[in-house]
Formats: sequence, structure tokens, C-alpha cells
Amino acid sequence: MEFIGRKEELRRLEEYYNSTYPQTCAVYGRRRCGKTSMIQEFYKDKPHLAIDLQGDSPEGILRQIADSIADFKGEPRDRLREDVKEFSNLIDFLKTLEPEDKLVVFLDELPDAVEKLNEVAPSLKRYIDDRLKKQNIFLIVCGSSISGMLKEINGEDKPLFQRFPVQIRLRPLSYPEARLFHPEFDEADKIRAYAIASGIPQYHLLLSGTSLEERIKDQYFGTIGPLRLESDSYLAREFSNWSVHERVISAIANGANTLKLISEKTGMSKTNCSDIIRRLELADIVERRIPYGKSEKSTTFRIRDGFVAFQYEVISRNMSLVQSKNIDEAYETMRDDISSFYGHRFEDVCMQYLTDTRLCKWSGNWEGRVPKLDEDGSVMKDKDGHVLTEDVDVDLVAKTVSGDAVFTTVGECKFTRRRSGISEYRELIRRASFAVKDTDNIRYIMFSRSGFTDELVEMAEDRLGLRLELVTLDNIAAWASGQTPQQPYKEA
Repeated sequence: MEFIGRKEELRRLEEYYNSTYPQTCAVYGRRRCGKTSMIQEFYKDKPHLAIDLQGDSPEGILRQIADSIADFKGEPRDRLREDVKEFSNLIDFLKTLEPEDKLVVFLDELPDAVEKLNEVAPSLKRYIDDRLKKQNIFLIVCGSSISGMLKEINGEDKPLFQRFPVQIRLRPLSYPEARLFHPEFDEADKIRAYAIASGIPQYHLLLSGTSLEERIKDQYFGTIGPLRLESDSYLAREFSNWSVHERVISAIANGANTLKLISEKTGMSKTNCSDIIRRLELADIVERRIPYGKSEKSTTFRIRDGFVAFQYEVISRNMSLVQSKNIDEAYETMRDDISSFYGHRFEDVCMQYLTDTRLCKWSGNWEGRVPKLDEDGSVMKDKDGHVLTEDVDVDLVAKTVSGDAVFTTVGECKFTRRRSGISEYRELIRRASFAVKDTDNIRYIMFSRSGFTDELVEMAEDRLGLRLELVTLDNIAAWASGQTPQQPYKEA
């Protein structure tokens, strides 16, 4: 399969490779996000020495080092295994290299080796300081433990501090990139696959095929669901005490979206919860949101990683069904939960569309508790005269710039079988009125999987073009394919 995405990261690597400085680069990101594949794509036509430092034991790591050196030299592996007894043997070999054409030396999963071999970091530091600058070599180190990599290369008390001034953090692929894994799917299924796999290449490969439903059943249902088991494996490798992190993730997945609620749900102190949340943020698993126009006191938390969210918001809640022998019936029973999940995650695609087609100074959401109104617009009260309230949210809010003008764009995202119409537009206006005070500068955007009623389309074309954009799946497909998007709003 042709390599997908990472154009900017590959461009940066080429730029560094072709310069005299820097000679070192660190690449990190969560497991399965395609770090190794990207680096392999970068050096595929270049002289290179690639060594995988991941192993279950020091002996296993040293054996992989020996085998890589042997393959590079074109010598039998058995002979080199006798010579490589410690990590410094690799350093000694690197010092002897005098390549005419610049050589890429790639050390994969560095944190694993640092953890199991005490000499790794000090030896590598001495090599970088004493010898590397005299060689025609470009050294790349990589790691899947984000916290582990950052600790080793940015920790002031660590040997490798300031030895990797150039760092590339690989984040999940965007929707326009991730959808390329599924040329056989229609746009709705591409969005569904993205909802589950987020932007993680390996997970998209496992979901690719002729039928997304069948792939989900294969990967999640039954006694052994590879992607279901992968979730636990990922968390366990990223966090040494992963069970407490799982408690926080589970609490958020089940509706505890503030620090107070998370603390109450987990039975842990706010301080402990806050520390765990920071680590989860660092790993791109959880994100904090401050609703539009509100202070940090209104911060809420959401599972950012779609793969983790699907595991805890859908699969874990229905584990007895998931592990049932009657997979087809179990899937049908869970269909509403799965569809609801798609609807919430559709917002991520819509937000990418919004921020990619507009110049945005700020983007996010809004939520709050407001007075409940009757059909006439009057405030409703209970029998004792107390004002009735309701929770209201706006899916998308953004400060958008057009020339000298600044607008507040608000939007809703519908991933249902029903076409959105005038009633949904009016409801969006109502909700927006709670979030945005300057209603004269509001612009509206509506996303709908099933399109829009003729009445709303006609109204938008006749009278609302200055303020309303309607986005269908066809529009999303055109944008994601790199076609010029429609003008957000008609010119006055």
C-alpha cells in the first residue's frame, strides 16, 4: 500500500538531512501512529542503519543490535552476536563509520533500551558530544512512550538533555489523510472508521475491507477481539500504573466531565485526578475544554482519542454482549449505542472542516445551563415560582476572521438518517443566543449526513446566504479530497 500522509513531517526530515545542522532528531508519538513507517519512508532511498531497541530483556536488545550491524556489514549474524556484549559495542561501531554519502542511523524505541540497559543514555551522550559532529551521519531516535521519550531527551537531570534540539511529535492523522485507507467505503463509512480508529494508521488498516460492520465484528466481538485487546495493551505500555489511569478514563467515558465529578466517581482526590489527567493529556488521550466565553473554572474533560473513547464508551459498557457467541445479534443490540458514538465523533470531522476552510482565532464548543422556555418564548417556572432550567450545548463555536471582519461562527453536526430542516436551523439560532451575545456578528454552519430539506436549502439560497452555510457529506468529501471548498458565505 502506498504510504499515506505525513507530508510536512517528511519535508522537515529532508530539510534536516540536507543541512549540516542538526545531526540529531527525536521523533515521538503514541503507539501505532506510524512513526517507524514514516521514518522508513524517509530513508528508503538513502544509506541507512536501522536498529530496533525494543526487547523483553537486555540480551534480546543486544541480539537485535548485533543482527542489525551484521546485516549492514553483510556478515553472518552468529559471528556478530559473539562480539556485541553491551550497548557500548554499538557506539564503538558507529565511531568507525566514515560514509561518503550521509548515513541515516535510526534507533527505534529508545526508552525501552534506556530502561533495560543503564549504559544506553550515557554512552549515546558521549558519542554525540565527542564523535558524531565529525561524521557524515544523521541520527534519529524514536519512541512510543511519549512520557518516556520526553523524560529522556528533555529532562534536565538526564544525560541526553539538549542533545536532540530538533524534535518531531507525530500526532494522529487528520480526517483527509485517514480516509485514504478506505477507498472502498462511502463517505459515511469513512467517517465511521475515523470515529473508531481516530487518526491511527494501524487501526485503520485493521478496519479496512469491503464492509466496515464486518470488520468491527472481527476486531471487537467474540472471545478474542484484536482491537478490543489492543486498548488494554496500549494503556499498559504507556502507563506503569495504568489501572488508576483507566479509572479516570472510565469516569470521563461515563459522563464525569469535571474534576469534581471525576474525583467523586473514582474515589480519588482532586489532586491525584488532576495529575493523572495531565498525563492523559500529554498522551493525547484526554483533552480539556473551556467553553466559549467562560473561564477556566468551567473546564470540562473529554476523551480525545477516538479509539480509546470507543473502547470505554461503547465496548466496555456492553462487554457481555461483545463476548457473546451470537455476534450478529449482539451487534444489532448495540447498534443504537454505536450509532450514537458516531454522531458525537462526527463533530471532530466537522471541526476540522471548519478550521481548515476558515481563518480561526479560536475554536471549541459551548455548554451551559439556561432558563427553559415554552413555545411562546416565555420563561417556564414550577408551581413554586422557581425558574426551570435545562442544559444546552452548541457543537461548534469559532472566532473566524474574514479580512478586517471578525465573526463568531456557530454550528451543529447531525449524523442521522433524517435531513436537517428549518426547525433544526431555528434551534441552532436559539442555542447560539445563549452562547453569543453579539448576535449581529453570528454566522451559522450546519453539517448533515443526510443532507437538508428543500425548504431550508431554498431559504438559505434566497435570504440567508450571508449567514448560513450548509455542508453535506459530498461537501466534506470534496474538501477532504483537496478540492477548493465553497465560499463560507456569500459576499454582501
